[in-house]
Amino acid sequence: MERMLKVYTGSISYGLDTKDSDIDIRGIIKNPVEQLFGIESDFRLESIDGKDTVYFSLLHTIKLLMSGSTNVIEMFGLKPEHYIEVSDSGRILLDNKHDFYNKKIVDKMASFARHEQQEVNRLQFANNKEYLEQDSLNRSLASFNKLHLDTCDIQARVEDDTVKVYGELKGLTVKEFQNLMNSEIKGIIKSYNNFDASKIEIKHKKIHKKMCQVIRLYNMIYDLNTTGEVVTYREKDHDLLMGLKTGEYAEDYNKILEEALKNWEYGCRNSVLPDDLDKVKLNNVMMQIYGLR
Repeated sequence: MERMLKVYTGSISYGLDTKDSDIDIRGIIKNPVEQLFGIESDFRLESIDGKDTVYFSLLHTIKLLMSGSTNVIEMFGLKPEHYIEVSDSGRILLDNKHDFYNKKIVDKMASFARHEQQEVNRLQFANNKEYLEQDSLNRSLASFNKLHLDTCDIQARVEDDTVKVYGELKGLTVKEFQNLMNSEIKGIIKSYNNFDASKIEIKHKKIHKKMCQVIRLYNMIYDLNTTGEVVTYREKDHDLLMGLKTGEYAEDYNKILEEALKNWEYGCRNSVLPDDLDKVKLNNVMMQIYGLR
């Protein structure tokens, strides 16, 4: 099978790679003619050169393009040196890349950006120290209340690195209350005081990487809407994106996101892209690739 494209993707293609970055490679393989007519089944993904190298079939590539998949769209906006191999069929595909760009694809890319932002929100919440401490305390109290269902309903709240305990004790004598305080409730508080948040994996690097991803996607969508071009290599916003990725600009993320969303909205209102895919042009591209025109 003909290998149409082999390219660098991921952080290398964005210009955001570091010495610790993986080398991600993607490619497109031309389907045999038999698969075009349904005689043989299409393949979707096939890893050939290793775990970080994945190839899409041409037919699956077309489906991914129509669904707004950034994995494929980014392959159309690389720097020349990031194209490792380009066959004659691959050149036809690249020369006609603009026929695949339209507003519906951009909308689907924006949907992916919103999903990534939801991940940022989830990770920020999940890695909040006070939340983790409260969750640990709640778990201990749930077991305690279940054990003393008939006599106690104890709650506790984490506030400013202290624990406030409140609740209801039913029908206990003074001695029973003292025993309860000296044993189990004190044990819960001691467990809290020994809580070590460092033992829980606080994935700040993952949050920062997601932040970088969100802003890069919105900026890329803005470029596509306003210029009609996919710009995968982020030269003009390199420092901003790298600052987010390293965490340097993490505290400014909400402000940066707000600005990116304003630009995205402007791009949507002033898009130079057609409303939908021109299937006639797409068919012509496929016919050229298979030498039928």
